[in-house]
Amino acid sequence: MGLPPIEWKSVLTVFQQSRDMLSPRRSAQLGLLATCTLVLASVALLGWSASIPPHPEGVGQSAPSFTLQDTEGHPFTLPPSDGKIQVLYFWSIRQASCHEANKVMVELYGRLDRDKVRFLSIHAPTPDSADAVAVQAALVGMKFPILMDHNGDVSRQYHVVNLPAVCVIGPTGLVRLIGPVCPFGKDDAKTSPRQIETLVWQLVHESAATTGSTQALANASGQPK
Repeated sequence: MGLPPIEWKSVLTVFQQSRDMLSPRRSAQLGLLATCTLVLASVALLGWSASIPPHPEGVGQSAPSFTLQDTEGHPFTLPPSDGKIQVLYFWSIRQASCHEANKVMVELYGRLDRDKVRFLSIHAPTPDSADAVAVQAALVGMKFPILMDHNGDVSRQYHVVNLPAVCVIGPTGLVRLIGPVCPFGKDDAKTSPRQIETLVWQLVHESAATTGSTQALANASGQPK
C-alpha cells in the first residue's frame, strides 16, 4: 500500500496564510523552516520510492527446487542449478487462454536449443486427472514434460497468480522472469512468447561468454581444463 500523495498546493497555501500573520523576522524564520521541511519530505519520498522492488516477487532469487510427478506418475525433481536455462510454463486445461498459449509455447519449444534449455510445463491444480491433461497436451503436440502440481504448492512457490504464466531460470539457478503470458497480440502487462525467446537466447549467450572467460583464465593460470 503506497503513501498518499502530498498536496503541495495546500501546504503552500497554509504556509502563506501563517506567514502573513507574523512579523517580517518571524515570517523569514518560518519560510526557512518550511523550506527545510519540504526538502526533507522530498528526500524521504525518494527513499521510499527507491525501496519499492523493481521486479515481481521472486525475480533475482534462487529458484525453489521441487519434485512433481508427470502425467504417467514418474517423479521429476528440478535441480537447483545444473548450468541449463530452465523454462517453466504454468497452465491449466480449464483456462481458456491457455489453449492458445499451449500452441505458441509448443512452437517456442521447437525453436530452443534443448542441449542448453530445459523446458517444463506445470499443470495447475484442478480436479481433472493426469490422463485428461495428457490427452489435451497431445492434441496440441506438447512433447516436453508435463508435471502435475496437484496441491498448487509449486505454483505458490513461484508466485504464479494468473494463467498461463512462465518462469525463466538462468544457468546459475536465479529466477530471471516470472509473469503471465500473452498469447494474443501485445499486452504490456504480460510477456509475449517472443520476449521469452529473446531472454532465453540472451541467457544462452551470457552463459557461453562466462564459460569462455572461465576457460581463458584457467588456460592463463595453467590450470587443467
